[in-house]
Amino acid sequence: MAAPDETQSPALTALRVLRVVRIVKLVRHFRDFNQIFEGMRNTVKDITNISIIMLLFLFVYALLGMNIYAYRVTDDND
Repeated sequence: MAAPDETQSPALTALRVLRVVRIVKLVRHFRDFNQIFEGMRNTVKDITNISIIMLLFLFVYALLGMNIYAYRVTDDND
């Protein structure tokens, strides 16, 4: 969004805000939009559970890798 000019009146800014509010209010009444929003919300719930399980596996494999490869990489400068 562009920076506001000094020439813009506060009334014009208020009209823009009202125009955005009117669009949001109109979209709220669409049944298809509500179904899509509900589906997205349910998907996020499912993704959350899978993400926690994936992070747990990543953590376990990181610990396993640290134990297997500990002290195998040395610095040749010493």
